[in-house]
Amino acid sequence: MVLIPTVAVVVVVALVAGLVRFTNWRAQVRAAEAAQLELTRTYDFNPGNIISDGQFFNGSAMSQAEVQSFLDTQGGSLAAMTFDTSNESGEGLCTDYTGTKGESAAAIIDQSARACKVSQKVLLTVMQKEQHLVTAVDPSDYQLMAAMGLNCPDTADCDPTYAGFFRQVYGAAKRYRYYLEHEEQYGYTAHNLNYIQYHPNAACGGAQVYIENKATALLYIYTPYQPNIHLPLISPQLKMLIITTFISSVQDYGGVMLLTAGGPGTATYVPGLELYYAATRFGQYGYACAMGVLMFIVILAGSLLNLKIRTEEALG
Repeated sequence: MVLIPTVAVVVVVALVAGLVRFTNWRAQVRAAEAAQLELTRTYDFNPGNIISDGQFFNGSAMSQAEVQSFLDTQGGSLAAMTFDTSNESGEGLCTDYTGTKGESAAAIIDQSARACKVSQKVLLTVMQKEQHLVTAVDPSDYQLMAAMGLNCPDTADCDPTYAGFFRQVYGAAKRYRYYLEHEEQYGYTAHNLNYIQYHPNAACGGAQVYIENKATALLYIYTPYQPNIHLPLISPQLKMLIITTFISSVQDYGGVMLLTAGGPGTATYVPGLELYYAATRFGQYGYACAMGVLMFIVILAGSLLNLKIRTEEALG
């Protein structure tokens, strides 16, 4: 009879603990969603929803002719390049690729996209992000060899197995399908909180992102970093701080005179101290007056620039 109350207590404690954990998780999710909504309003960028699933997995987003036309309008050399392709297995993720001689870059992009049901726009965007190939004039061998950044980690050399424009493009499209089928094996999952760094150097920090769909999760698996938006957010304050600090450094000399008198040597000499010494020590009143006028102009310009920045900030 004693066993039943004990079990009941254990069950209640477990339920309460689970409820507390869920409540805390929901609070973190709401905080992340609020931050992402603010980013969307301010910068039209949501780190948790970079692209919709429908857009990402649309293998018919562009025709081969449209891809070719787009490359032509960008002015890069890739538009006129051809590559020898080989037969490649889709490994159950994509349809097999039938190779041929002298295939255009547009054809490779289009056929890879259709084979793996990944948007041509996605492949073009990643290509530009990784190696600027869409707009590059006379791209280097390395840019073509690592076109999509596939198996080219930030901390090691590229895998030669995936070297070359064709293997990079088709391999990247196939890799996205692999990520989709094995998302649970990686550190970024949809409909969950994910800690995402700003830079390969962990010391640069990161932030929790609530990833809203699978396409965005795949992009983070492929490139596991997010842009650091904190600096842009505080850029108006930073500009104001830089300008006011500059103004203070130009006009102030009292602290320097009391502490170092411009020394050692002239290491801490400032314009205000030079003006003071010229007038009081050496009797160079004309020189000191000219310095004063010049400093006034510099400080006035800084003040007007500071006023302009603050006005723009106030007007949004």
